[in-house]
Amino acid sequence: MHPKVDSVRDQAVDLMTNRGDHCRKVIEPKLSELNQRFAALSQRIKSGKPFIPLKELEQFDFDIQKLLEPLEVEIQQGVNLKEEDFNKDMSEDDESTVKELLQRGDTLQKRITDERKREEIKIKQQLLQTKHNALKDLRSQRRKKALEISHQWYQYKRQADDLMTWLDDIEKKLASLPDHKDEQKLKEIDGELEKKKEDLNAVHRQAERLSKDGAAKAVEPTLIQLSKRWRDFESKFAQFRRLNYAEIQTVHEDTTSVMTESMTVETTYVPSTYLAEILQLLQALSEVEERLNSPVLQVKDYEDLLRQEDCLKNIKDRLGRLQGHIDIIHSKKIPALQSATPREAANIQDKLTQLNFQWEKVNKMYRDRQARFDKSFEKWRLFHCDMKSFNHWLTETEEKLSRAQIESGDVGHAKTNQFLQELQDGIGRQQAVVKTLNVTGEEIIEQSSTADANVLKEQLGSLNTRWQEICKQLVEKKKRIEEEKNILSEFQEDLNKLILWLEETESIIAIPLEPGNEDQLRDCLGKVKLRAEELLPHKGILKRLNESGGIALGSASLDPDRKHKLESALKEANHRLVKVSKDLPEKQKEIEILLKDFIELDQQLNQLTLWVTPVKNQLELYNQVGQPGAFDIKETEAAVQAKQPNVEEVLSKGCHLYKEKPATHPVKKKIEDLNADWKAINHLIRQLKEKPALGVPGLFSPGVLTSGQTVAVDTQTRVTKETTTFKPEMPSSVLLEIPALADFNKAWAELTDWLSRLDREIKSQRVTVGDLDDINDMIIKQKAILQDLEQRRPQLDELITAAQNLKNKTSNQEARTIITDRIEKIQSQWDEVHGYLQSRRQQLHEMSKDSTQWLEAKREAEQVLEQAKNKLESWKEISYTVEALKKQNTELKQFSKEIRQWQINVDVVNDMALKLLRDYSADDTSKVQLMTDNINTTWATINKRVSEREAALESALRMLQVFYLDLEKFLAWLTEAETTANVLQDATHKEKILEDAKTVWELMKQWQDLQAEIDTHTDIFHNLDENGQKILRSLEGSEDAVLLQRRLDNMNFRWSELRKKSLNIRSHLEASTDQWKRLHLSLQELLAWLQLKEDELKQQAPIGGDLPTVQKQNDVHRTFKRELKTKEPVIMSALETVRIFLAEQPVEGLEKLYPEPRELSPEERAQNVTKLLRRQADEVKTEWDKLNLHSADWQKKIDDALERLQGLQEAMDELDLKLRQAEVFKGSWQPVGDLLIDSLQDHLEKVKVYRAEIVPLKEKVHQVNELAQRFTPPDIQLSPYNLSCVEDLNTRWKVLQVAIDERIRQLHEAHRDFGPTSQHFLTTSVQGPWERAISPNKVPYYINHETQTTCWDHPKMTELYQSLADLNNVRFSAYRTAMKLRRLQKALCLDLLSLSAACDALDQHNLKQNDQPMDILQIINCLTTIYDRLEQEHNNLVNVPLCVDMCLNWLLNVYDTGRTGRIRVLSFKTGVVSLCKAHLEDKYRYLFKQVASSTGFCDQRRLGLLLHDSIQIPRQLGEVASFGGSNIEPSVRSCFQFANNKPEIEAALFLDWMRLEPQSMVWLPVLHRVAAAETAKHQAKCNICKECPIIGFRYRSLKHFNYDICQSCFFSGRVAKGHKMHYPMVEYCTPTTSGEDVRDFAKVLKNKFRTKRYFAKHPRMGYLPVQTVLEGDNMETPVTLINFWPVDSAPASSPQLSHDDTHSRIEHYASRLAEMENSNGSYLNDSISPNESIDDEHLLIQHYCQSLNQESPLSQPRSPAQILISLESEERGELERILADLEEENRNLQAEYDRLKQQHDHKGLSPLPSPPEMMPVSPQSPRDAELIAEAKLLRQHKGRLEARMQILEDHNKQLESQLHRLRQLLEQPQADAKVNGTTLSSPSTSLQRSDSSQPMLLRVVGSQTSETMGEDDLLSPPQDTSTGLEEVMEQLNNSFPSSRGHNVGSLFHMADDLGRAMETLVTVMTDDKVLE
Repeated sequence: MHPKVDSVRDQAVDLMTNRGDHCRKVIEPKLSELNQRFAALSQRIKSGKPFIPLKELEQFDFDIQKLLEPLEVEIQQGVNLKEEDFNKDMSEDDESTVKELLQRGDTLQKRITDERKREEIKIKQQLLQTKHNALKDLRSQRRKKALEISHQWYQYKRQADDLMTWLDDIEKKLASLPDHKDEQKLKEIDGELEKKKEDLNAVHRQAERLSKDGAAKAVEPTLIQLSKRWRDFESKFAQFRRLNYAEIQTVHEDTTSVMTESMTVETTYVPSTYLAEILQLLQALSEVEERLNSPVLQVKDYEDLLRQEDCLKNIKDRLGRLQGHIDIIHSKKIPALQSATPREAANIQDKLTQLNFQWEKVNKMYRDRQARFDKSFEKWRLFHCDMKSFNHWLTETEEKLSRAQIESGDVGHAKTNQFLQELQDGIGRQQAVVKTLNVTGEEIIEQSSTADANVLKEQLGSLNTRWQEICKQLVEKKKRIEEEKNILSEFQEDLNKLILWLEETESIIAIPLEPGNEDQLRDCLGKVKLRAEELLPHKGILKRLNESGGIALGSASLDPDRKHKLESALKEANHRLVKVSKDLPEKQKEIEILLKDFIELDQQLNQLTLWVTPVKNQLELYNQVGQPGAFDIKETEAAVQAKQPNVEEVLSKGCHLYKEKPATHPVKKKIEDLNADWKAINHLIRQLKEKPALGVPGLFSPGVLTSGQTVAVDTQTRVTKETTTFKPEMPSSVLLEIPALADFNKAWAELTDWLSRLDREIKSQRVTVGDLDDINDMIIKQKAILQDLEQRRPQLDELITAAQNLKNKTSNQEARTIITDRIEKIQSQWDEVHGYLQSRRQQLHEMSKDSTQWLEAKREAEQVLEQAKNKLESWKEISYTVEALKKQNTELKQFSKEIRQWQINVDVVNDMALKLLRDYSADDTSKVQLMTDNINTTWATINKRVSEREAALESALRMLQVFYLDLEKFLAWLTEAETTANVLQDATHKEKILEDAKTVWELMKQWQDLQAEIDTHTDIFHNLDENGQKILRSLEGSEDAVLLQRRLDNMNFRWSELRKKSLNIRSHLEASTDQWKRLHLSLQELLAWLQLKEDELKQQAPIGGDLPTVQKQNDVHRTFKRELKTKEPVIMSALETVRIFLAEQPVEGLEKLYPEPRELSPEERAQNVTKLLRRQADEVKTEWDKLNLHSADWQKKIDDALERLQGLQEAMDELDLKLRQAEVFKGSWQPVGDLLIDSLQDHLEKVKVYRAEIVPLKEKVHQVNELAQRFTPPDIQLSPYNLSCVEDLNTRWKVLQVAIDERIRQLHEAHRDFGPTSQHFLTTSVQGPWERAISPNKVPYYINHETQTTCWDHPKMTELYQSLADLNNVRFSAYRTAMKLRRLQKALCLDLLSLSAACDALDQHNLKQNDQPMDILQIINCLTTIYDRLEQEHNNLVNVPLCVDMCLNWLLNVYDTGRTGRIRVLSFKTGVVSLCKAHLEDKYRYLFKQVASSTGFCDQRRLGLLLHDSIQIPRQLGEVASFGGSNIEPSVRSCFQFANNKPEIEAALFLDWMRLEPQSMVWLPVLHRVAAAETAKHQAKCNICKECPIIGFRYRSLKHFNYDICQSCFFSGRVAKGHKMHYPMVEYCTPTTSGEDVRDFAKVLKNKFRTKRYFAKHPRMGYLPVQTVLEGDNMETPVTLINFWPVDSAPASSPQLSHDDTHSRIEHYASRLAEMENSNGSYLNDSISPNESIDDEHLLIQHYCQSLNQESPLSQPRSPAQILISLESEERGELERILADLEEENRNLQAEYDRLKQQHDHKGLSPLPSPPEMMPVSPQSPRDAELIAEAKLLRQHKGRLEARMQILEDHNKQLESQLHRLRQLLEQPQADAKVNGTTLSSPSTSLQRSDSSQPMLLRVVGSQTSETMGEDDLLSPPQDTSTGLEEVMEQLNNSFPSSRGHNVGSLFHMADDLGRAMETLVTVMTDDKVLE
């Protein structure tokens, strides 16, 4: 505070100095006042230093102890009533004393700084409060019981008082008797005594009843006093009775007779009198004996001890008195005997003997009874003494235990142990006491009354219960302390182990690394890795320690110092573990880098050593020759210069690492050797360069050197990390000199471009840090990229090898340099990409590990935060009671302790998040940042709420502590103020006091002082009232609440009364002679005040437009209403005063007061005054009511505005939060260009999902806008800030919507251009200069940028087709086709595809509707699924993009020649399944299943569809004519004929038919045999080419022994001498067995005896012929292997292919076939009548023959093939004319092209390639551009014409081929033959080429053999054919002469013979028995 005051003083001095006198006048007084106040305050602070004398503390302790003792005594009384409980009003006498002591304690606590003493005072206060509260409860119970028995008590008290009063009266009466006693009065007294005896007994009975009801102590004093007084009176009255015994004959059993000593001896010696005395004594002894045997003494030993004591005392007294009389009797014995007669003497002697006996007996009885009573009483006394002391010990122990419970955790370990030890010792000492008490108590209870026994049982039971509870608490405390000790010891042990592990780990981390010491590095790496593996378990240990630390450190038995040490150690362990978790991976990484550097250095050192040694030797050799200039060392010098950076780097590293190492160190020795060799090499080069060159170069050639001196210099440098940026261009001269360099450049460019693309791709990949799925996906992708890179490694090695070969072959230094640079560049680029991939993969693994740890820590932190939130939500409102506040404060402290422990979790999360943000900043860290911010925000909110709660609790506790003191002070002031007010009020009401102006002035001044004090205490009153209401709500339902409510009501009432008195005093003081003026002024003053407040209220308008403004207006108006409430009594009092004044004042009085002119009458003047005051009063009343009404309306408006603005603000805050979250999500978006292609769909789905998620935001925006629109200007005008917030929210919402829509649009476009449906992944299927493009219907085509041409076929497919031309030399078409398909199958990798995998893929894509078309994307997706699975199974064999593209190309070539972009599902399945890897019959079953109906049957139309799809496969290879052509109707007919012409066939019949290998499908089983024979090895030698062993097929002759042919010789048609091709042979796919050898031997032996004619008569065919007269599909142009090259740049249509697509033809054929079935049901039925069949055949033959003569008598062709034939016949002439026109146009275009070319060359321009339309070349000038454009158009036109010419030529050739086959069929030579008496026709199948027929042989697959015919049978028809057939052929030839008008009617007669001959031929050829 001093610096602030000094600063103010300096400013004041500066102002006074610099601002003039006026400023000095203003500031100087204030400065002096400040100095005075500061000095006074300092003095008060100095004098107010807290110093508490020891005496004051001792006095406080003494006072409390003094007050506790009576409280304890009264508590010990329990609920037993005392007399005070009936007489005393239950006002608490000690209440004020207790409160005063408690206040003194609070004051002392504030003043004392010693924490221990403050705690002691606090404990004593709590004990006092506890005792006092217990006592209040007991008093309440006693009062209640007293009220219940008060009637009996007062009756007992009245009776006892009456008896006491009677005793007083009777004693006075007895004392007033004269010396000579009046016998009559004595008798009256005796009678009264007898009557009162009954009253006494009634009192005793009443007392006994009250004792049973618990009032024994209350009745005991009165009863004892009454009994004593009664006994005393009886003793006195007994003397009078005894003296007058003879006269008084009334003797009562309870009356005690006493003989006086005043008897004369004379009378006593009379024998009769003496005898009477003896008898009287005997009677007395009898009474005593009777008393000893009375019920009072015959009770139980411990029953009513007090009565027993009184009775025995009375007996003792009586025996004492009788003792004197006995002695007197004995002393008179002799005289009495002397004077008695003998009879009297004998009688006297007997009575004396009886008296003596009786006396001894009574004395003995008394002694025994007294002894028994004394023993019982002593035992009772000891029992109660022990019980009281034990009860006292129990109470003290319970207090100590409760105090220990309260102080748990706050006292030290030593104090706790001391307390437990004392408690243990006390229990040990009290064990015997408890046992004795129980035994004695049982005895006493047995010998006590029922009531006493019950009381004792209850007391003993209570004591035993309390004893057991204390013992139990001790055991529990010991057990708990033991458990805490165990937990603490375990905790400390685990913590010590963890700290020891951390120290060891830190020592390992701190180990200094020696970069050049490999052993040390590896040893350190092993240790670090071991510690890294142990890190995770130790984190778990630390987590458990953090959880159990709260329990262990909360132990009461723990020293504060030790607790602090353990807390510090735990916190330090957490920080050290976090540090170790971060340092260990860094240390491991550092060691691995050093090891890697060392290994690299060692490798470089070894490589350089290997390089340096030969170079040095070579240079030394050059130097030894001695001929200067004999050698060219430029290349060596260049190599040395290239190596120089590497050598210097290695030497520099080595010197740095091994500077301190001894010279014997192996690495250092290598470095020194390398340094020496390097210096030697440089020295030798300088020497050789300094030598002068000879004039004759090359005098010495390398050949001069001996072989031993020849040294090869390896000038190829090793790849280093540096990459050269120099990219030398290869000069054209070098390329001309070395043609192979072009291929090298091409391969180098391709690999470089691929590496560059890969580098860009991998460096653009980003992952979301903290997203494990994303990281794992990226790891998988990196692994795939790395595998792809490794697969390309052979390509790099081949390139390096090629470069080395080129360098060795060329001597051109420039070429060598460029090659070297390019190889180094690509090696460096390769290593850079590979190194980046490796490091990125390692980084991703570390990221995954760190993210996992962070997510685990985040999950723990979120759990902690959730627990904290739940704890915060469970907090109750602050209660304003001491117990509740202490409880809440304890809970808050415990929660704060937990918060401090949980802080570790939050710190760990933050540290890990910072590590992630720091280490992986290049990736997307928005998720980590967002979640970390959320956690920290939540944690800060929790800490803030805890701090606020703590401050609120402290404030509440402080308020609670101060409240009662402030209340007392305020009430004390209120009392003083009331006194002052009363004095003033009395003074003002004195007579004539108002006439004395001075007195009135003084009284007014006193009133002003009083009013000032009242105003000063107004805020105090309101605060007390408000705080009191809070406390009342907390105390609701308790007695304290009632008391406090009473006090608060009393305070409010007294406050109101005080204010009223003050107003009344003012009113009275102002009531002077001008009272009406005073009232007038008072009313005017009130009107002015009301007008001021009205204006102030109007100024508060209008309502604010935002929440803070309205809240401020609400606060202002609350103050305004408080002022109104304060002013209300003043206004009401003034109005009441005016009313009274007007009512009380007479007219005369008003006349005197009215200061008007005298002319007015008194009545008028009075009326004017009355009107004036009444009008003003009415105005005040009206304005007051109006002001209150306006205030209420304004408050209502404020409340309404607050509610509406709060709703708007909440809606705006909620919307703002949602928008911020959405904007954070939007901010996490990566640019679309940086996204991975595979993730586009995922990102698109995420954005769409998020767009759906933020749809509710639209409703919130509408809600905010609606709420804002409700604030209209007349009502409430929103503030500019709120309007801008609403506008900003709407703008942000619109921007967010636009951004999401734009993002979706961009992702859609990217997905369209690069997604899975974009075929983008297939762009890698081609390499430069090729580029894959897509037509509008998604069909791919390929652009060659070198030749600037386009084509439909993939480049690899083109190469494959070209390679198939090598198989054209295979003679037999079935094998030729199968071998081509096999090569195609391998190229497409379909030989790896199993049938089940294919089916799974088809099912996966739901390809079940076989008639549905498939577009290109569906085909690609299905193929991708197939090849992805193949790649997983055969990683190195399958290139997915290439295979997918190739297979798509092949399928389109087969089934979509028109490139429509659609094929049928059945076609796709047929193509894929035909070439997959499966058993042949499985393929047949699957294909049949595809066309069969749901019942499993197939009709002719469906089978036709299947066979047509199948025949397209060989058709695409140009081999369709060999398999019956494209017309599948004969095959369908053959199949159904095989099935006996059923309308539908089942799978078994289809399989049986397919096993016969029909001609149209024979290529498929041959393909399987070719595949099976590929790896077959036969231990035999080819008799032609001598190959041994035979690989592939083996053909064994069944005509000659030991004659074998390999497949090459057999396929080429080569034969050995003496062997003919028509000889039977057997084919083997696998090695033969011995059984097969024996069987073949038998067949050869059998065939040796057969003639050549036999083989001619029994031909064998290896397939089932199904041909017709018309073979092939004339409309199908044979597709060559190299003509799939459309020259047109728009590849949407295929000009070289037929304009009819395959689907249309299939449907056409199938429909035509079905139509034929419907129109002629017996079309394919053998069982119809011969005439119908003959008619059909006649019509067919007639049609064929007429077609040969250009006539067609049939108006309705009967098959699709016939329709096509007729169409082609009609169009042939037209096509030939078109062809001629096109050829002429082509010639004209060629001439124009040549002319333009000559002009172009004449201008000196170099020839340019012909770019396609889509790739224009920028012209050099407008003229050149025109020429180039014209030439381009001409070339395109020429290309189109050439393509059309080619199509027409191919079409023409096919037509000619088919016509030729028809003619050949009709011109076959004739021969006669008869078989079984039937004419047979043997139609020979002439296929596409005579040398391409399938050999007629039987295959051997496995161990099956078959026979075959020779070559002659394959090339030409057999010589010995059936006679019937020859006759038919001859008749047919004769039926068609050259003349057109010849009659062909005879042909119909010959058709029958031809049909029968054909039927017989087919039967013979297919009947195995006939063939045998």
